Amino acid sequence: MGMFKSWQKYTTRQAKDPNGGLRRHNDGSPIMETVEVPRWTTPETVNWLRRYGRELTQNACRDGWHINLIDFVQHQHRLPNGEECEALVMDFDKIERGTEHHPKRHVILKKREEVKAELLKPIELKAAG
Repeated sequence: MGMFKSWQKYTTRQAKDPNGGLRRHNDGSPIMETVEVPRWTTPETVNWLRRYGRELTQNACRDGWHINLIDFVQHQHRLPNGEECEALVMDFDKIERGTEHHPKRHVILKKREEVKAELLKPIELKAAG
């Protein structure tokens, strides 16, 4: 098991053959496969969080775990619940301890601040017309 929590999400669907037809066992039952749910891009996730998770995003930015929040939302396509938020914060603490003396620490912190600035930008309302 890895040091950090993975938020990858998987789903089960009926397998398809190369021509797009559905695959079946000899008895006619469907052949199922497990696939990873597509991950949202970082810009998509940032925009989504700015629209639908403003308060949680502000709290995460204040406390430093906003990168973990982005990772969660990219995979799960939703905001985390209370228990999941606690897991995100605990994972952030592990990352902090693990990178505290890393030679590229300044790069990590700079990127974190850039993402934070994007998350905290004011929402621009477009006039109807």
